[in-house]
Formats: sequence, C-alpha cells, structure tokens
Amino acid sequence: MALDLDRRVLCFDGQIPPEQDISLANGLKDDGLFVVRSPGGDILTAIALANLLRDRRATVVVYDYCISACASYLLMASMKTFVLRDALVAWHYTSDPFWCPSLVVPRDDGPKRLEKSPCPDASAGIQGGGEYRRYLNYKFYGERVVDPLFDDPPESVTIRKILRSMYEGTGRYPDVVWTWNPRYYASTLKTKIVYEAYPNSQAEVDAMVSKFPFLRVLYDP
Repeated sequence: MALDLDRRVLCFDGQIPPEQDISLANGLKDDGLFVVRSPGGDILTAIALANLLRDRRATVVVYDYCISACASYLLMASMKTFVLRDALVAWHYTSDPFWCPSLVVPRDDGPKRLEKSPCPDASAGIQGGGEYRRYLNYKFYGERVVDPLFDDPPESVTIRKILRSMYEGTGRYPDVVWTWNPRYYASTLKTKIVYEAYPNSQAEVDAMVSKFPFLRVLYDP
C-alpha cells in the first residue's frame, strides 16, 4: 500500500493478508482515489479498508484484476468505482476445506443456488466462524445494497445454472470464478460502478486471463 505525497491517491497492489496495516488509508484526503489490483484475501481486512474508503468518499479505480474479497468488498467500498479496460472483476465462494457445497433455495426464489457453508462435522470454531462471516456480510451489505435479496457472492441466473450443472456432474464444488454483468448493478448496489469495457464474450474473458493459467473464469453475458 502506498499514499502519494499530496495524499490524493492511495494504491493497493497484491494479496490482502490478515492484519494488514491499513493505517495509510487514514491519510487519504476526502474525495481522493483508491487504485487497486488484488486477487483477494482476508475478509476482515478488506471490510475494514472498505469502510475507511467509504468514510473518505474515495473513488475506487480497478486495474488488471480484482477477484474474491477484492470484488466482494473493495469494488463496492465507496460510492463510485471505475473499472479500467481489460480489468477482470470476478467472484467465488471461499476455498476453505472445512466448508461444504450444497444446493439451496435462494432468497429470490429463483433456480437453486450452489453455496458453501461449514461442513456438518466441522468444529464448533469453524461453525462459529461461519456465523460471524454471515454477520459481517449482513452489516457490510446492509449499508451498500438497495436490493434486500442480495447474496454474496453475487451471480446471475445464467451463472447459477452453470455452477449447479458443474456441481451435479462431479459432486464437487467447481474450481472456478465468475463475472457479474454490470447491467444488474444499478438495481442492486448503491455504489455507481462504471466499466470502461465489460467483456463481450467468454473468448474475450479467456484472453484476459491467459496470463493466469491456473484460473478458470465463467463469463456472465
């Protein structure tokens, strides 16, 4: 993390580790810029940083990629976000090995949604951690969404059906991330998010992630 000398631009590049020192964000001037590239990381840190950015009315600028906790929290940290051309924004569920997949009826009563939650035989600590995460999300999104049926991670019906099909075909949670078409944002989020150019196809997404051969991304048309 770095803050420029006039305190107008704060930059964050890399993983979001637990207990990351985010104190530099306190020095960002009101209405400044927060420029981010991140594969995600610790939820508590991401939420704490997002709240500091909101308090300073920062404009978030995403370049290159913003995945996982970056997409779930930093993308919608404040009131305005700009996603640069060829920047990948993508979501997924936790990869915690003690969380198990299941198909559930979503709050919007649409097609069943593939979710992950602490496994039935997980320890009390893991179960409590799942409850705490749900509380954190309830508090975070309660302040940032206009749609009371919003679920994190967000997904369209198209992505929901693909994930379900992949799960039913293997019995395992698919090792993928996915995009979320910005046409849904205005009716869901308070944050105004503008893409310089949202991808037009799965092929375009595949080209964007060619430098990450370990990453499979589903395109939301």
